[in-house]
Amino acid sequence: MSLAVEIVTALKRSLRERGQTYAQLADALGISESSVKRMFSIGNMDLERLERICGLLGVEAGDLLELVRAESEQLTQLSEEQEGAIVSDPKLLLVAILATSHWTYPAILETYKFTEAQLVGHLAHLDRLRIVDLLPGNRIRVRLARNFTWRKSGPFQAFFEKRVQGRSSSIRPSWVKANCALP
Repeated sequence: MSLAVEIVTALKRSLRERGQTYAQLADALGISESSVKRMFSIGNMDLERLERICGLLGVEAGDLLELVRAESEQLTQLSEEQEGAIVSDPKLLLVAILATSHWTYPAILETYKFTEAQLVGHLAHLDRLRIVDLLPGNRIRVRLARNFTWRKSGPFQAFFEKRVQGRSSSIRPSWVKANCALP
């Protein structure tokens, strides 16, 4: 994949992460929405336009290149140790599943009974495991590739076979509430 395509892909992802639409971007740039769509589909924009879009998104152009580099280092599978660390703590497991499902810090905090310190601690642990990057402002960047898979017969699969499938064919609400700090 060319660098230009990777940069445009990172821009699109930044737009989605911030809940911005092409229409909003078009309005801020003073151009039509169809022009924005064309610009992103073709991947053709000058550096001035790129810098302006980055400014609107609150992203430095250098940070965008770092995003491109980070995406090339995404994990397609965790090590046995990484999986083991995640399943060793049900609350860490919950945060890992939510974070890798692109839940935001505020959404997790609002939905589950974590203190800010607990949630930051779990996210920092996932950061040390190199599963997510905990960014300033408690933003979360997932380090798992789109084609990520859990290890066959690994700790994650064993955890769910033993604790979930062993009790019933689906997760019981009482188990989740007792082990994952639901409200």
